[in-house]
Amino acid sequence: MELEARERPVLGPLFVMGAGAPMGTRVQAAAWAAIGRDDAAGASEIRVAWANRLFSALQAARIYKSDLPVWTVTAWFGATTE
Repeated sequence: MELEARERPVLGPLFVMGAGAPMGTRVQAAAWAAIGRDDAAGASEIRVAWANRLFSALQAARIYKSDLPVWTVTAWFGATTE
């Protein structure tokens, strides 16, 4: 779990809340939300560890900036060195 507050020059304050939890041996789910003076966003994510060093993730996010809502979906595959 994460709670964060910070002051951004010119952009003003930003507040973030996030949480993640294991859903099994190789699966993890997480969600976060952030709000600032003129923008806000929220996302959910699921990660899968396929092997000791290989993983993939899928994230869906909703972003609000200047009254223009935008959906984003991101998928990626990764590998670690250790």
